[in-house]
Amino acid sequence: MEQFALQSAHSGAIKHLHLIQFAPKTAGIAREIRLAVTIVVIGWVTVTGIRAFFERARR
Repeated sequence: MEQFALQSAHSGAIKHLHLIQFAPKTAGIAREIRLAVTIVVIGWVTVTGIRAFFERARR
C-alpha cells in the first residue's frame, strides 16, 4: 500500500492531515496517467507556440 498525505489548514486554527491509501497498481496507473497528461500538455504548448511564431512571421 502506498500512502499519500494531504495537509489541510481550514479557516480556523485547526490543522489536520488526510491520509489516502492506494494499492501499488492504482498508484502506478495514476503515475502513468500523470505522465500521459504531461506529454499531451507539452505537445499542445509546443504546437501552439510554433503556430504563433509562423503566423507572426507571415505578417
